[in-house]
Formats: sequence, structure tokens, C-alpha cells
Amino acid sequence: METVRRLMNEPAARVAFFEKQKLNIIMYTIAFAFVLFVYHIFSDGDFSFLLTLGSMVRMFGFVLLMIKFHHERTSSGISLKTLELYSLVFVSRLCSILFYEGYLPYDSSGDWLYQLVEVTSLLLCVAAIVYVLFFSETYVPSEDGFGNFKYIPSQLGPVVLVIPCLILALIFHPTLNKNKFTDTAWTFAAYLETVSVLPQVHSFIHFAKFYSILKSQPIAVSIAQ
Repeated sequence: METVRRLMNEPAARVAFFEKQKLNIIMYTIAFAFVLFVYHIFSDGDFSFLLTLGSMVRMFGFVLLMIKFHHERTSSGISLKTLELYSLVFVSRLCSILFYEGYLPYDSSGDWLYQLVEVTSLLLCVAAIVYVLFFSETYVPSEDGFGNFKYIPSQLGPVVLVIPCLILALIFHPTLNKNKFTDTAWTFAAYLETVSVLPQVHSFIHFAKFYSILKSQPIAVSIAQ
């Protein structure tokens, strides 16, 4: 509240705030304009456009993450495990939507745009993983400690999320594709995406990096969907 009060009452504080957040403001403005453009040009206005909208919001989150890497030259506070889980989500979903139409939006954006956005998100996610693993010296594995149980190495922490989601997907899945593999793959992606944020939340809670990461972290954008 004190920060808000200062912004309301002190012109110099407002100028400094907007100067500091200039890049974020520009990026969010571009994203909003892009969504409006896509809706009016590539959409029929069908309710299922929400699938494409959610996909674009998620992609925008990964774009912000890559911009963070480029400008701040740091991956501190980023959970590699969450990025790995998201890459698995995208691969599983693409196994379904690239070859069958059962889970595509009925909206015309499902003809090709939805798939393109998902492929782009996967590429951005993989690029983020490569950056963290090979080009960043600021990633601290000990800060990414989700799944560090007694009999499971910390690096295999995501397995405790992947296996239950896979078992559930094998048992409970829709049949819109009339193909067990792709139906299960799509359902597995849906289940896994709901919990893939947990390693990042674990980092937030245990290492108090919430504010500095929240403004440019794709997970936060995904939660807002």
C-alpha cells in the first residue's frame, strides 16, 4: 500500500516506476494488440477460441521468460524442473493435435494457428532449458529442490508428478480422437499441466523469489488463465 500511495502522490516516483517497467508495458501492450488482431482476423468468434487464447497467453509467458534471460543474463529463481514438465506437456499435446482433430478448437483458429502456437511454445520452452543448462552460470540446482525425497534423487523429482498423471490418463481419458494413444497423450498433457507449476512454487516458497520472478515468469501467466 505504501508503494501505491507513493505512486499516487509523487510524480517523480511515477516517472521512475514507468521508466523501470517500460519494457514490460511495451510487451503487454503488444501481446494485447496481437490477441485482438488474431481474434478479428483468424477467429470466427466461437467460444472455443478460448483454447487458442489460453495457448497464446502461455506462449507470451515463455516469450517474457526469454526476454528476462536476454536482458538480465540470469536464470536465478527459475525452476528447470517446471520447464522440463512443460516441455513434456507440449510434446504430449502435439502428439494429439497435430494428427487428429478431436481436441482442436471448433473455431477457425483451430485450422492451423492453435497448433502453430503450441509448437512455438515448445520451441521457446526447449530454448529456455538449453539456456539454463548450458549458457547460464546462475542456475542453482539446490534452489530447485522439488521432489528431493529420501529414495529419489533430486534430479528425478518431476517423476513424482509424471507417473501419477500418466496412470490417471491411461485410466480416465476421453475418446474424441478414437485413438487410444493420442487420446491418452492429450489427457496426460492436461493432467500434467495442472501440476507442472509445483516445482516453481516450491522455489518461490522456500527461497523468497516471488516478486522478482513473478513479473516475467510463464508459470504466473499460466495460473492467470
